[in-house]
Amino acid sequence: MSTRLVLMVAASAAAARLPVTPPSPGNGKKRVLMLISDTGGGHRASALALQAAMQRKQNDVDVKIVDIWTEHAAWPHSKYAAGYPFLCKYPFMWKALFYGSQLFEIPWAADCRLRCGARFKQCIEDYHPDLVVSLHPLCQHLPMQVIRTLSDEGKLEAPPFATVCTDLGGAHPSWFLKGADACFVPSDAVHRVARRRGVDESRIKQHGLPVRRDFWKASASPRKASAERASALGLQPNKRTVLVIGGGDGVGSLGKIVEATATRLATELPDEGQVVAICGKNKKVCPPLPPCPPPHHSSTHLSATPPKSPHLPRPTCPPRVLHTTAPPRRCVRPRCRCSRSSRRRRGNGAE
Repeated sequence: MSTRLVLMVAASAAAARLPVTPPSPGNGKKRVLMLISDTGGGHRASALALQAAMQRKQNDVDVKIVDIWTEHAAWPHSKYAAGYPFLCKYPFMWKALFYGSQLFEIPWAADCRLRCGARFKQCIEDYHPDLVVSLHPLCQHLPMQVIRTLSDEGKLEAPPFATVCTDLGGAHPSWFLKGADACFVPSDAVHRVARRRGVDESRIKQHGLPVRRDFWKASASPRKASAERASALGLQPNKRTVLVIGGGDGVGSLGKIVEATATRLATELPDEGQVVAICGKNKKVCPPLPPCPPPHHSSTHLSATPPKSPHLPRPTCPPRVLHTTAPPRRCVRPRCRCSRSSRRRRGNGAE
């Protein structure tokens, strides 16, 4: 009996030292796991752009994009994406969370490990990735801890871990951990944040933001759009154009920004400018823009780009075009001649 027990223990110890044999994916492809949270449209859009680029470069890649917090976390962590629009409505709350969360990074990470660690572990173990890519600031701490645990238990040969930061002008510190094998940043400002967090310079790659396939190559058409194409987009070809965008969700004070831009443009360049507003999913801005507060120094006309136009993506709300005219004596509210119908955008580019 004792001899049999010794043999069983020896066999178990030997098995633990054997190299990990990953499960066959059935198609012989390398597996890439992209981790996001749908707090805004840019994270998924960037993941889709990278997925298209990877699959174009080599055919033996299987890419899985997972909103890991919504799909696998426990409450209340599973409600990050659902609660994000509420925060966007109240900028002071968003700002308080952005800066306040930096003070509680370690307690937050410990709570996430306790509540969500087993669920994340199951998600990563089931897919058995050859590469893990994080495209969200909340997808570094816990996934990297889970990968180390799986590796220590002999259930997964630790795959390379890469971070792709999708914030352009600045970034939350949680984007950056020293343990990542590569860290892709889009700008000098974000590069500096990564260095302050202790990320080694050799691991930082500055390449800009991932972009959708539609923008991979420059247009072969002339730089200046033809009168016919401008008219098809609801634009006047003889006017200067200002483009205002608010991301995939059209967050922020987009209506006020558009009104202020049109006012300034009408004051400095009367009868010479037009403003195009990409409203994204912001349906409150999409029908008419907010009425202009007096005193207002621009008369505006509101129209919409045809939804079937091949020259612009199909957002939920068609882009709005405001044409500025000479300053009148009184406020003239925008007149809306556009349809209220909307179409859902699929595969939008990085915002």
